[in-house]
Amino acid sequence: MEQKKAGIPSGVIYILAWVICTILLVGDVLFVREATRDVLTVVQQNQTEKTEEGVQSLTRIKWGFIKETVDRGILIAGGIAAVVLSIYLENYFRKGREAGLLAKRVVKSVGILVGIMVVSIIIQTVV
Repeated sequence: MEQKKAGIPSGVIYILAWVICTILLVGDVLFVREATRDVLTVVQQNQTEKTEEGVQSLTRIKWGFIKETVDRGILIAGGIAAVVLSIYLENYFRKGREAGLLAKRVVKSVGILVGIMVVSIIIQTVV
């Protein structure tokens, strides 16, 4: 009579890892967006200070438009990238589960996603 190993089935870990990584992907898009907005706000302020008195309003409006355009572009591109990467990660985890490499792939993926989030937070803090 064979005994089964006790523990969490790899299918449950695979699904949980995929859900957690998808949530981290959405968080990464939002953190990168905020970091970019912070950088563009500093650039807008510097450009406004460098211009002459009568042209400052025009410069502020121009950079406001640039900020909004970049912001929407990041949301659209980031949303599409998050969906594509979520599908890729599901495939990556499924094949890793079949090959017995699930834990290694989960740690690697979570590490990269958390790293992106940390870099975005550092940029927001420095700027």
